[in-house]
Amino acid sequence: TISLHVALPIFPFYARGGKGGSVRILPLPAPLHLLVSVLDLSHLGLKARLELGRMALAFFLNPPSQGDLERTTAEAWLRSCGQGDEVIARFWRPLVVSALNEEPGAASASMLEVVLREGIFAGGTEAAPELPEVSLGELVAEPAVRYIERRGGVVMTRAGVSGLRMDGGRARAAVLRGGGEVEADTFIIAVGPWDAAPLLRSIGSPRALRVSGDLELFRPSPIVTLYLRTGRALIGGAYAGLLDGHFHWVFNRSRRAGGSGGGVHRYSLVCSAAHRLLGKTRDQLKAMAEEDIRSHLPGCAEADIFVTRVIVDRKATFSPAPCLSPRRPGHDALADHEVLLAGDWTGTGLPATLEGAVASGMRCAEAVIGR
Repeated sequence: TISLHVALPIFPFYARGGKGGSVRILPLPAPLHLLVSVLDLSHLGLKARLELGRMALAFFLNPPSQGDLERTTAEAWLRSCGQGDEVIARFWRPLVVSALNEEPGAASASMLEVVLREGIFAGGTEAAPELPEVSLGELVAEPAVRYIERRGGVVMTRAGVSGLRMDGGRARAAVLRGGGEVEADTFIIAVGPWDAAPLLRSIGSPRALRVSGDLELFRPSPIVTLYLRTGRALIGGAYAGLLDGHFHWVFNRSRRAGGSGGGVHRYSLVCSAAHRLLGKTRDQLKAMAEEDIRSHLPGCAEADIFVTRVIVDRKATFSPAPCLSPRRPGHDALADHEVLLAGDWTGTGLPATLEGAVASGMRCAEAVIGR
């Protein structure tokens, strides 16, 4: 058995000019755990911290209605709760963008409420982040493939599916784009909503067409990641947040690689809700990364930065727009057709997160076992 996660009870961050700070996560019952955290926010003025404290207290004393929040944006809700420009820009926006992969003015307030209820305001260590010590491939994909193959299953890669072959209202086979079919008793569609929609249209039933139409309302939100090397350490810990930067987070990848061999330090910079970065060239993204590192991180004004890889994921998650939640189908919306739906975009009640994806996958697995 190996440890795959390290709980980090501190959120470190840096603002322009190298001014740093952190937010501690204390294992106290809610709302006591927020007291120290709010006091830690030295980058906020006293007025902004008081606004944040008042909202947290009101959240516990008078929880908001999910129905009302579904129809408004996160920013509109925050302002209705007395949150001013400073606390929105320097606390709420980084939180919303990181958790929902969308700007506060475009994200649903109901999804922010879930993040607060299940995480930030939940008390204990529910808000403490966990950072994998291995890549997501090593953590999820590769063990899953081994598990399937050891039990006689087959994993086919680069085998695109064009649709489902139906017989008597039930899916009987997946039709491969390159020719051929794969027959099964039950099919789980576990692709993005924009890729699932045409597959559902191939089912042909009124219900499948209705769900497909709902999925066509989903809009993607991008994430841009830069992998880079430097000749000096940029941060002391595993990661740090960047306030008011082009990028939002810097992660220390040298920890995962077993250290900084040969004096080379490896990092990644991540920008969520990266709409404004789409269309930027590699050189432009490198210049933005250099600006963030030299203006935010202490002692890094002269750091040599080499970008080794740029990943632009235009469809990283769906954008959690207001009024979209009722359009998110349940995992069993098409179970009568022997088709189940899995993904963070299904009706889990959670944002587009790994937790939501796992929840939907578990529901599908339980449904298959039950059938």
